[in-house]
Amino acid sequence: MKGKIVLALSAILLLSVGLFACESEQEKEDITGWYYSENGNTYLEVPETNEWNWKGGSGGQIKPKKGNWYYFFSGNRIAYMVHIKDGVLTLYKDDMPVGTYVKGGEPPRELTTGLEYDFEEGVCAVTGIGSARGKHIVIPSEHLGHPVTKVGGYAFEGCGWILSVTIPDSVTWIDGYAFSGCESLQEVNIPSSVTRMDRGVFKGCASLVEVVIPDSVTELDGEGMFLECSSLTSVTLPDSLESIGPWMFRECSSLVEFDFPESVTSIKSEAFYGCSSLKSLVIPAGITQIAGRVFRFCGGLESIMVEEGNEVYRSEGNCLIKKNDLVWGCKNSVIPAGGGVSGIAEGAFSGCSGLTSLTIPEGVVYIGKEAFAYCKNLAKVKISYTVKSIGSSAFSSCTALEKINIPVTVTSMGNAVFGGCFGIMIFCEADQQPEGWSQSWNGAVSTVVWSSWTLPEEVTG
Repeated sequence: MKGKIVLALSAILLLSVGLFACESEQEKEDITGWYYSENGNTYLEVPETNEWNWKGGSGGQIKPKKGNWYYFFSGNRIAYMVHIKDGVLTLYKDDMPVGTYVKGGEPPRELTTGLEYDFEEGVCAVTGIGSARGKHIVIPSEHLGHPVTKVGGYAFEGCGWILSVTIPDSVTWIDGYAFSGCESLQEVNIPSSVTRMDRGVFKGCASLVEVVIPDSVTELDGEGMFLECSSLTSVTLPDSLESIGPWMFRECSSLVEFDFPESVTSIKSEAFYGCSSLKSLVIPAGITQIAGRVFRFCGGLESIMVEEGNEVYRSEGNCLIKKNDLVWGCKNSVIPAGGGVSGIAEGAFSGCSGLTSLTIPEGVVYIGKEAFAYCKNLAKVKISYTVKSIGSSAFSSCTALEKINIPVTVTSMGNAVFGGCFGIMIFCEADQQPEGWSQSWNGAVSTVVWSSWTLPEEVTG
């Protein structure tokens, strides 16, 4: 009988490490989610009577003891103590745990041992990796009899070897930067028990492809939440979210599309900065605040549209417009003429590497600071005679720009308007530098031709 008990335990242990690859075995799932093998190996099941049966070589049986505890009988002898709770079965031999097994959509993974924990004001939190070194982290739902309700701040920071994290449904709070720097992390589940997530949770998780944040999360500090998640392609956010936090998706260079929850009313600074693969944007009717540099260096952006009913923003010609200010554009932008746009706002096209040519139409009065900065492929710009002011660094680092005409109407020019535009020829219609121009307006890197009323066709055309 002893040999049969060992056989049963060995079979269960094989389950825990996923040794279902043998062609002679077929992985199955019973009505409770436990896995077993058909070919005579040990497996678990719960009949309709709700009695746990342990089938297999031993012929043993699990019988209730008290609460979540069970006896594993082999014949008339108690071979193991069994604890079953929240989808986790733990075997005990001589009061020592000898195996843990988890329900799920794949072969069971063992609970992770060696993690660090902390108790503060009645809250049990997992706070560090401790001695654990597995690639698949399964956080237990209990520690020393206390429910684990929190993943502490920086708990797994810099654990570059982790591939997946399973969070138990006892957790309600994931603190700031909990998984930051886990550069190999590919999979993480966030259970519907979680109601709060703080800033930077997944910062620097460069291998993370998809994340679903459940609707249960009503407190979400999005600041830097997915900063530098360069492989991220899909994100689902809770329906109650009101703000896309600062730097929330900064440098998410694989993000192609993004759907805003209808509840969102604001987009904070640099939220999508560097999302170079982002193709299109649909701004919901409820968004009333969009901060600066939000879409800077989104060179792949092709279209911008605002839903009907938005009382603050509108879209026209693939331009995002607030009142009469063009606040953001893309590589397919055509600035509306006829007075509907009177200004190009600060950073409106900044980092738009897909933009190659543009006409500033009649009606535009000013071009703001860094409006076209780092548009490295912008080769041709035509400025209308209504423009009076050009802000600092407006065309800085536009390295493809070789010639440009500055109309005589421009009476104000900021610092380093053409900084970094080495070799550019600037044709100025004014006889001399106007008083309202900064002394360092061209960054001392360009050739300036004054009183230029007869200009090359490529400048005026």
